[in-house]
Amino acid sequence: MKKINVMMAILFVFIFALALVQPAQALPYNPISLNARFTHWQEVAAVIHIMVWPDAGRPGNPPAIVNAGEPLLFGFEWGSAIDVEHLQSYYIDNPNTNITVSVDGNTPFSVKGNYQAPFVAATQSGPAWSWDHDGDGPGDGDGDGVSDWSGAVLFFRYLHPGLAPGPHTFVFTVTEDPYSTSSDTISVLVIP
Repeated sequence: MKKINVMMAILFVFIFALALVQPAQALPYNPISLNARFTHWQEVAAVIHIMVWPDAGRPGNPPAIVNAGEPLLFGFEWGSAIDVEHLQSYYIDNPNTNITVSVDGNTPFSVKGNYQAPFVAATQSGPAWSWDHDGDGPGDGDGDGVSDWSGAVLFFRYLHPGLAPGPHTFVFTVTEDPYSTSSDTISVLVIP
């Protein structure tokens, strides 16, 4: 009988402790810090430029190699020769546009909410994150062919909380209207 009482007491304490534990918080979405981190997409494996540029993890390139549980930041940019209003109405406000991601073949889900407010970028007009595509200073500071933004631009940033060790895939699909879609499959190798 004493064993049962001790076991019940331990079980009660365990359940009580679980009730006090706060649920895991989602990663904070701070556009300024995400954009500052994203400027290092050429140097940091856990920051991956999708849709364009030969970044690790993109088709034809080796997988991005990251540590277990390390948050992954994916992103790209839309530019417009027109204006900020066009980017806002076509990509954000338009119900016929979307961007989804499927992780490891699971059901795709919309990440359209990860578009940031479009703005007009001009070299040396503001903080580095708002105009310098790859953090190399004014213009093409390091000569890699990636220049600064100018004109109307719309950033997309998707922060994933990280994965367990092993190979993983992310399939991003952009639907620009009901008849035009493009996708990008990103391969990631997570190491312990």
